[in-house]
Amino acid sequence: MIKCIDIIEKMEELAPQSLALEWDNVGLLLGNYEKNIKKILLALDINDDVLKEAILQKCDMIITHHPIIFKSIKKITTYDTIGRYIIEIIKNDICLFSAHTNLDICNNGLNDILFHTLELENKGHLKEITNEFSLGRIGDTKTSYTLKDFAKFVSEKLDVDIVRFVGDENAKIKKVALCGGASSDREMFYIAKNKGADVYITGDIRYHESYDAQAIGLNLIDATHFATENIVIGHIKKYLDKHFKDLDIYLSNIYLQPFKNYK
Repeated sequence: MIKCIDIIEKMEELAPQSLALEWDNVGLLLGNYEKNIKKILLALDINDDVLKEAILQKCDMIITHHPIIFKSIKKITTYDTIGRYIIEIIKNDICLFSAHTNLDICNNGLNDILFHTLELENKGHLKEITNEFSLGRIGDTKTSYTLKDFAKFVSEKLDVDIVRFVGDENAKIKKVALCGGASSDREMFYIAKNKGADVYITGDIRYHESYDAQAIGLNLIDATHFATENIVIGHIKKYLDKHFKDLDIYLSNIYLQPFKNYK
């Protein structure tokens, strides 16, 4: 039988927990390391529908990108969303595992997948964590774009309806920096600019942050938190399928992008 610890060890080979940022909470969040695992559900996040799906499929384990537990929890009750999830997961004897910033940073992880999805080349580190690992990637497009046309290309490659951009729509784009999720702080802007990026791609860019980028002459593309990260879930399935032939591994059918566009 395949045990929970066997899957954790294989995930550790892909995305070592030691790479996770200090504030993060990764690894086995709920469950028994020795539990026998037959079915796994993969999802970006946990919500009510994903949890119902896992229970209906009689999954023994859920693997998510985003952890449901970040801060200390003083009470676990059904009146709290996270508490309700924890109670249901434990009641149904499901192991819950998350790989978050360690999966962002590792080689062949989220940012490498995003890099290759956008058909970039000449890959380099963005914010170095060690000599081998970095938060974010930087590289070149295969052909020159205007900012407006490149935003359209990103929208098509990530299958997202609305992509916002900051900067002159006719600006020439060749060198691209990126970091999936929500990595739109001033430090990342300066790193991207100092490394010669024409544009920086991430998600959840806020109003005042857009002015910070404009002040240093850096174009931005907000490709949404969801679209820049959801691409990693299928990659995890391929990785685990390769190593565990006898496991049933399901991609969640729940579309977790909470935002809808008014047209």
